[in-house]
Amino acid sequence: MRSLRASCSLLAALALLAVGGASAQSPARAEAPRVAIIAPERLRQGDPLLAWVAALPEPGEPDSASFAQAIEALLADASGKTIARARSFDATALLGADAAALPGGGSEGARLFGALFALAPTLPPGDYSILASGASSALTVELRDFPLETIPLDTANAQILTKPSKRKDDEARKLVSILAKVDGSALFAEGQSFLFPAEGGFRSASFGDRRRYLYPDGKSDTSVHGGVDWGVVKGTPVRACERGRVAFVADREVTGRTLVLEHLPGLYSLYFHLSSIEVEEGRVVERGERIALSGSTGLSTGPHLHWELRARGDAVDPELWLGAPLLDKNAIMARITALIEGR
Repeated sequence: MRSLRASCSLLAALALLAVGGASAQSPARAEAPRVAIIAPERLRQGDPLLAWVAALPEPGEPDSASFAQAIEALLADASGKTIARARSFDATALLGADAAALPGGGSEGARLFGALFALAPTLPPGDYSILASGASSALTVELRDFPLETIPLDTANAQILTKPSKRKDDEARKLVSILAKVDGSALFAEGQSFLFPAEGGFRSASFGDRRRYLYPDGKSDTSVHGGVDWGVVKGTPVRACERGRVAFVADREVTGRTLVLEHLPGLYSLYFHLSSIEVEEGRVVERGERIALSGSTGLSTGPHLHWELRARGDAVDPELWLGAPLLDKNAIMARITALIEGR
């Protein structure tokens, strides 16, 4: 997304006018809506949905903190039925130094909030609405074709997948608990588009692929692939797709050496089957920084990187943001300006 830095002074002036400068000569501005939603108009089944809510508190609002806590975003279908709810997080800090140019120095005036949803691969295609504090934004969810992949497993991999294991169960519960956390202060991403985490190689599997595992004893099982598999030679550098905090490092039975980055409240990227990990938990890494080396540890049929994205605990397609930024500051600026001008 393009930078808003050159436009913040205009935002400040317009927002000041909306909050404190309306008069009898400008009734349209005084009656303008105070909340706007900036979100994609079209997404596919399995995509992440990150909606941004621009808010201008009414004159006399007691404080912005109570205003922020009151915002809840909803995803509703065409009949008005609520499909999902997401408590928004205050994202004003993502504007960086520009937040100081907002009315009230970014503390009691115009603010920006984020609301994160996961569009399940099974979500029926069609028309939906994103709702927040009286504002709405239309969303069309498109049908997606997920191919079927058949994977023969040797005895060792079949046992990893099927043999009961307390270690495997404990590791699964721990990872689920980490990915379910939504820390409102976890604002590490800078809002850029994602960087693909490995260079060279080839795609060996995509998000949402339907998998049929063939076991040596002739039995089979099915699952849905939660990420992107990229075939690369062992030892290929793995880089952070966006700025984030290292939330988890472990050597797990199924996913091998595993690394998790936290980017935004409830938004995590995962890297599996690594040969080595070069960062420790708690460290903040930059977009493109080398964090690990690829490998074939855990349940793996050959050297590759498994790259996954979780939104509020659910797997979503990480490739959506390879060509689009997380935070479109220019779109946010234009929408706020339209609100203030009563358009």
